[in-house]
Amino acid sequence: MTYCVAVFDSGVFAWTGKEGYFWQAVGLSMVGGVIMVHAQLLRSRLLVHNEGHDLWGPDLLMNMLVIAALPLAFFFLGIQAVVGLSLLGALLALLFYKSSELNEISMRNEHIALKGGFQLFAAFLVLVPLFISFESGLFHSAFIPETGNSSLVSLPVPISLFLTYIGILLIGAYRAARLSIGMIFFTFVAMVFTTLMVADGRTGLDSTKLILIIQCVLPMGALALGEMLKTDGLDTSVRVEKTFLAILLMVVPFQLISSWVQGSLTLSGYLYVFSIYQHLDYVPIIFVAAFLLALFALWQVNGHRNALLIFSPVMGIYVAASLSLTAMVFLVGGLSAFAVTRWREGAEKMPLGICLAVFVTCLVYLNAVSSYLPLLDRFSDWGQSTLDAWGYYADQVANSLKTLMLGNEDSVDRSRFTSAHNYYLDVIRNFGALSILPILLVIGYTVRISYAARRQILSNMALQGHLLVLLFLLAIDNSTQVGLRQPYPGVFIFFVWGLFIAKLAHSNHFARQKYEVKHV
Repeated sequence: MTYCVAVFDSGVFAWTGKEGYFWQAVGLSMVGGVIMVHAQLLRSRLLVHNEGHDLWGPDLLMNMLVIAALPLAFFFLGIQAVVGLSLLGALLALLFYKSSELNEISMRNEHIALKGGFQLFAAFLVLVPLFISFESGLFHSAFIPETGNSSLVSLPVPISLFLTYIGILLIGAYRAARLSIGMIFFTFVAMVFTTLMVADGRTGLDSTKLILIIQCVLPMGALALGEMLKTDGLDTSVRVEKTFLAILLMVVPFQLISSWVQGSLTLSGYLYVFSIYQHLDYVPIIFVAAFLLALFALWQVNGHRNALLIFSPVMGIYVAASLSLTAMVFLVGGLSAFAVTRWREGAEKMPLGICLAVFVTCLVYLNAVSSYLPLLDRFSDWGQSTLDAWGYYADQVANSLKTLMLGNEDSVDRSRFTSAHNYYLDVIRNFGALSILPILLVIGYTVRISYAARRQILSNMALQGHLLVLLFLLAIDNSTQVGLRQPYPGVFIFFVWGLFIAKLAHSNHFARQKYEVKHV
């Protein structure tokens, strides 16, 4: 009632001296209070009736989203959007607790409905290149803004960033993702802590750094989503890779044809029905990663080899049209590794032919593009800008022990450097080495379990391809770009990372079962 009166007849409360949005916030808070009471009752029931169950995961993700929503709502939509945050917090609490309860019920019944559907949904949401604009809805524009040259508020946002948390709610297996949720928690705390420590007594957080914290942390939810696929009712089959291939078969030819129709040999982000943001920077690398995952996993699956054979040269044209040197190296290198693997295991010659065909296709297409675009100058400029950014950020980090551990007080002028061209250096410069420790620890954990499961990996092509892709994305791509803090590539990389951990857990589970049966 208070909210309705404040909206339709704000003069009723004029005698209080408070603005109308204050009373709107009060009204929505009252509604949120009712919902929160129900959520807390649900929380208490979960803690009492589920032995050994904790709600650390739901509590952390819920509160992180509320904290992220506060500055985003204010900067994107204005002060009026902030009035509903109390209600939003209550709704998120109810949703996350209900999600956890449904998972507990399904686990007790040893059944999770739509287990294949979860994998298809997750694979679709992390790869499909659909973006939304807060100004116009679905991003559909012939003008593609450049990263770093526009306000963060006006840049398109991938739907995968939002659908990731919907996927987490649908699965609700928070106990299966404790590693991921722990990394998210400690990264977020470390970034806020270091930012406050270097603030020199100023009140509050710098808005630019606050948005940067949110930008770094939100994509990490996809790590939890990928890791959740290791629950008892969700096996890690090749459904994800099949979905990746299906999306690529639809989008890549369509994008190439759209570019040629527009009279350009280079890749265009405008596909008439929708537009792809960062179509020359990050999307080609993610598409190559998805293709290599599908290639390694589906090569021996009936009905998919012919599609991969025909589609491989198309991917060669695609990466050449993107003019992304990293994507070209990734594709040719990945195909070379695949050819060597197949030659060693089965003396297959066809993968080597595919690798050579793709390499020649790239060179021929690049030669056509070079007739009107100086490619050597373009690649040289990219290399020089990368080296300049590395030098500048390294100097900023090496100023003192304080800047190394806690980061710098101010943000870098985006008109000068859009990023460090290195994710790890970028995080250390802005938030210090303390903030990069959680992700480094998870990388170390991944290396350790990979070594422990080396026999399973060497005997499984899908795992070999997954490890190859993950190593390239983490060690090479994010040493030349900042994909892990960009919404679209960040969601994909973290999901692939979490899925790899899930696959190893699934593989080790069955390996232990075989060992126990053998020695009974």
